[in-house]
Amino acid sequence: MAILRLLSRFPDGLGVSAVANTTSIPLASAHRLLQALLEEGMVRKHRGRYIAADNTAAITIDRRERRIRVVARPWILELYNRSRHPVSLAVEAGRMARYIDSLYPKSLTDVILATSPEAPLHCTAVGKTLLAHSPPLASEYLSQNRLHSLTNHSITRPELLESALAQVRLRGFAVEFGEHVTGFASVSVPVLSASGTAYAAVSVAGPVRSFQPAPFIDVLRHTATNMAATLN
Repeated sequence: MAILRLLSRFPDGLGVSAVANTTSIPLASAHRLLQALLEEGMVRKHRGRYIAADNTAAITIDRRERRIRVVARPWILELYNRSRHPVSLAVEAGRMARYIDSLYPKSLTDVILATSPEAPLHCTAVGKTLLAHSPPLASEYLSQNRLHSLTNHSITRPELLESALAQVRLRGFAVEFGEHVTGFASVSVPVLSASGTAYAAVSVAGPVRSFQPAPFIDVLRHTATNMAATLN
């Protein structure tokens, strides 16, 4: 979880506003998450600051992400070779989409370096995929009054996001056009556990002006199915 990783870097702790600003999580959501961590004993509170109780939870999360990344890497490589487009693997971390692996053409190195490894779930195709396949997470996420935007095309109204998630569940894939990074679009499918929740989401991206999701859906599903079979 992004909050635990953040707190592990600050032995003296952080206030809720600092946590919210650093992680780009809305203040109310950051407060709820910190309270949940407090109740679970993962953090403690001292003079208004939240302090990581220990780093056990963060280590567990890092190991889980590493396992997913290592298992998925051969399939990510195959997907990139077949699509010849930027491809990514992401997981949910602290109500953010956390990119744990990516492959891309050398020409896009500067764009990738300028893009945060974490982004609000509702602004990305991978994030919408993760939300759509985790009803409890989606319910909490949709309780926000307003959603933070990354571009002029980002969804900012919960009711619009709810409608978008319904479409993801119906079609089995999510798309975004310029909602995460201006000028780029992507399509994503879930890597599902045996219970139907998503371990992760995998995506293919490209320039908005020429990107067509349809040609990539079958190869994405093939990739996700193989990843899931190995993880399960």
